[in-house]
Amino acid sequence: MKKTLNTALCGLAAGIISYITSLIYYKISGDAAGSYPALLAAPMMLAIGLLVVLNGKLKLFAGASGYFLYEKPLSKSAGNMLLLYASNFLGCYAAHNLLRLAFLPTMILSGSRGGLDVFFGEFNSSAASGAYNAIANSFGTDAEVFGGFFVYFIARSVVCGILIFIGVEFYKRTGRVYMAIAAVFAYTIGGFSNCITTLSEVMIASAVYDFSFAAQFIIISSTALGNLLGGMLASAVYRAVGSTAEPAGADGK
Repeated sequence: MKKTLNTALCGLAAGIISYITSLIYYKISGDAAGSYPALLAAPMMLAIGLLVVLNGKLKLFAGASGYFLYEKPLSKSAGNMLLLYASNFLGCYAAHNLLRLAFLPTMILSGSRGGLDVFFGEFNSSAASGAYNAIANSFGTDAEVFGGFFVYFIARSVVCGILIFIGVEFYKRTGRVYMAIAAVFAYTIGGFSNCITTLSEVMIASAVYDFSFAAQFIIISSTALGNLLGGMLASAVYRAVGSTAEPAGADGK
């Protein structure tokens, strides 16, 4: 029970941190699209978020995916992964809606606009446009989502899962952060998909732009599945060629 509560709370805190850094990432991307400083500054925000999670011993779904098979029984491990994703989701959702609500009184008192999405529509439209452009570039329109690209979404996310496992495992073994930072830069600049960043992306973009629920579900679920498969694949290869039976993070996931 204590471990379950710890997983939920660590996942919730990690989701909040990931959402905030993702929001800044998409704001930078929207404000300075195509500029070289933005190309470096935007991924660095996500890297900072990952480092905060790692140093605080918090838990993100993609980072834990590589250690999925090392907890026995498998049903317990699967339950913990579902709990972790749910708590990451709730953390992102809570941060997203608290920001929307925080700016509502200002807009109502000013009389310029009402509604829950004033934070994105009036104050951070560039973040919403940056997230929307990222979705359009990565996943296409609703029609393309339903046109047989589900496996393609998973393939993009598998690569991210591999990169994140390498970065997290290297950090757990050595305490050095540069591989984790490199992993974030690699998956963002390479156009690969992290499930919690993508979840934040969908929330931010859908505050202003219209997406069907079905398209959102496919994007979010396929990236989560891809990250899980990528982490498991990287972990299996590591175990096959490494000198130890399990990765360093398997005990604490």
